[in-house]
This record gives sequence, structure tokens and C-alpha cells, in this order.
Amino acid sequence: MLNRLADQIESLLAAERQAILSGAFEELPLLAPRKTELFTQLQNIGQIARGDGQRVRRIGAGLARNQRLLAAAISGVREAARRLDLLQRSENGFLTYDRQGQKAKVGQKRPAVERRA
Repeated sequence: MLNRLADQIESLLAAERQAILSGAFEELPLLAPRKTELFTQLQNIGQIARGDGQRVRRIGAGLARNQRLLAAAISGVREAARRLDLLQRSENGFLTYDRQGQKAKVGQKRPAVERRA
């Protein structure tokens, strides 16, 4: 039973890893209930046989790897959002000070159509 459970956990961790690496974050909530169920079963089994220590370490390494991948993905999304915000704000120009110490707007967006009289 433990081997079958460990196989299922490793398979689920591989699917989770693939979803993270491919950017299919919408799949993660679909995997979460099964992940919870499998780890609850593992917890209910109690003490794991000494001979399975290597397998448990491999599962632990998979969990740690996926956690690092998720943290990196979250960091990347935050950085992309920050960059988009910066680009949007710079598109409208930004405020600075001129040589006389007066506020000046730099890089104002010009109208798409120029009207001439």
C-alpha cells in the first residue's frame, strides 16, 4: 500500500511541476484536493518502514522543488506587474524638477492626430 501511495504522490508532484513550468497555474487548484487526500493517507499510515526512507526523501525533495518553483513563479508575476505599472505610468509622462526647482512633466504622450489650423 505504501509503494502505491508513494507512486501516486510522485506522479502528482510531477504533474504539479509540469503545470508550474508550463505556466498552467489554473491546473494547480484542481490538483490540490488530490494532493491533500494523498498526504492525509500518508499521515494515517503512520510510521514508514525504514527501508522506504529513500523514497520519502525523494518525495520531500519533490515537494521542496515545487515550492521553490512556485515561489519563483510568484516572484516573476509580481515583477511583471511592477514593470507593466512602470511602463503605463511612463507612457503618461512623469513629474520631475527643472533647473529652477519647478515641477515639470517629462515624456507626455502626444496626441495621435495632430490638428493644424
